[in-house]
Amino acid sequence: MSFIRTVYKKFVIGNIKETDFEPDVDQWLAFLRDLPVPRDCIDESYNKYRCRCFHFSAVKNAALNLASLPLAVWSWIALLGRDVSLPERPADRLLIERKESLDYSDVFPEELHSRYAETVEILDSRTKGESMRLSYSREAKSILRNALKRHPFSFYYLFWLARELSKHCAYIRSDNPAAIAVYIEERNVAGPVLRFFYESVGRRYLSFMHGEYLLRLIQGYMSFSEYFIWDEEYERMFREILRCNIGKYSLYTPRKLTKKWDFGQTEPEYYLTYYFSAESKESIIKLGEIVSQLEKSGKKCKVRPHPRYSRWDAIRGVFSAEQIEDPRAVSIEESFRSTRYVVGLTTTVLSEAFYEGKEIVVDDVTSPEKFANLEKRHFVVLKRSHILLSDLLNLLGEQK
Repeated sequence: MSFIRTVYKKFVIGNIKETDFEPDVDQWLAFLRDLPVPRDCIDESYNKYRCRCFHFSAVKNAALNLASLPLAVWSWIALLGRDVSLPERPADRLLIERKESLDYSDVFPEELHSRYAETVEILDSRTKGESMRLSYSREAKSILRNALKRHPFSFYYLFWLARELSKHCAYIRSDNPAAIAVYIEERNVAGPVLRFFYESVGRRYLSFMHGEYLLRLIQGYMSFSEYFIWDEEYERMFREILRCNIGKYSLYTPRKLTKKWDFGQTEPEYYLTYYFSAESKESIIKLGEIVSQLEKSGKKCKVRPHPRYSRWDAIRGVFSAEQIEDPRAVSIEESFRSTRYVVGLTTTVLSEAFYEGKEIVVDDVTSPEKFANLEKRHFVVLKRSHILLSDLLNLLGEQK
């Protein structure tokens, strides 16, 4: 199972990360304008599926669809099984679906804890490595049958819906929540259907931001009963541009973006730390040249890879072990304390550092095409006080 998951990630997720290319936002917007106006949750979900498949070639789309045929047939056979029963009256309980190895404590909306008498956490069943048995409630079967009638040959899409509906039926049966809170689910093709499913059985489907977001086509047509956002700009982006059907937007400030530490007046050991997110090999090499020049002039620097999205091999090939800060061993507080400037391009660390009173530097040098696209992609960090990396380097050059 782990081998299949690894192959799937390399085959599919690589296209979605946008690491080695800068997307054409105008092309995205034109694509969104051409999508049909959805009549219901299935149409919203299928439009979301189209947004996902936009990133794949025709050959890759065909391969994914063909490979999903036996899985889709398996999910259809499960429709013949007995309806699983769901509790009629939900308990006053919030269920939080946790992702393996991902901490959400510093971004969770604390308001949700006070809304419900009890909070229960469950590990996302897709990450457990367990064999999957599909079973559906009457309401879930109705949704799947309608999706099958409309899109009988979209096997990848149909299996995706089947898997998600079965998983959430199991959540309701086991924990009987009044609401579920999911996160990092903005690109889940089944999202609109899951919201409809939860609301049809008297419950709510909630979500909250996990980091600062750029406009991304794959987030188009998201749907939640309520979505907790960090900045008003996101509501405009999701509602007006990405055609998301969100029942309610709630503005909140996560703990990540509040002042938590006192760094005092101690002179930091490092001049700057570069915080990677999902950089290309070319931008890593370019940054290596910049760091080399800075260190020759006596400016000690380090880089901090992203624990999940960074190209560790490429980073190790450019920077020495002494220049690389391990995010699994060094806390973000310790990292901030040791550096004067916090530098990055599209990382949430820039926002966190801003609210901690650090001097933040937006990288406009290593990937100029990506930087030039940030306003089109509604990068909220640009609204806050910041320095450009090019200006910082120019200032150092003048001081020589």
